[in-house]
Amino acid sequence: MKLIALAFALLHFAANAQKPIAYIQAKGDNIIYSGIEHYIEVISTVKVDSVTVSKGTIKSAGTPTKFFVLVKETYGTACIVKAWGQGKVIVQKEYRTQNIPLPTGFYVGRKNGEKISVAHAKAGLGINLILENFGFDFKINVKAFTIVRIGIDGTRDEAENLGPAFSTAAKAIVQKAQPGDYFLFKGIAAIMPDGREVGINAFFIEITE
Repeated sequence: MKLIALAFALLHFAANAQKPIAYIQAKGDNIIYSGIEHYIEVISTVKVDSVTVSKGTIKSAGTPTKFFVLVKETYGTACIVKAWGQGKVIVQKEYRTQNIPLPTGFYVGRKNGEKISVAHAKAGLGINLILENFGFDFKINVKAFTIVRIGIDGTRDEAENLGPAFSTAAKAIVQKAQPGDYFLFKGIAAIMPDGREVGINAFFIEITE
């Protein structure tokens, strides 16, 4: 009986020893954001022959086990990454795809409801959009916006602007800044990395001494 038990144990060990150990690691919590190249790496005890994706595209990151995955698919669809070796799938992992969250508008380092001095208000060159508390660092392009100066005396100046930098008309409005005024930035249109054009929430800045 002991010999039979030992034989079964040896067979079990041999069978398990032949099974490849492999896993896929990537940045993020099982999420691939649309329009962003995601770095993935396959760790395996057997040779990886190829890696495929069910959606999007994949390209080499310099070695046979390191890749960049790019997905431009509808929100919530699944992207399955498979690593192949020895003529079969040795490991696979499913990722959810999501749209990149909307960024926040900033002017001279200030966001909605914050205050800025007259000197800093006049020194601004335009607005920028930042993804706060997001694990990826990339630029979001400002397509257009409108700046409105609401004066402490009740006057109101407004100019439409193409791109992130102030136009001549916008610069003239900025130079009128005085304590008690407000700058309102509205109608902000942005181009996301996946090519979507989106509207960004308006924001205002209060001008102090």
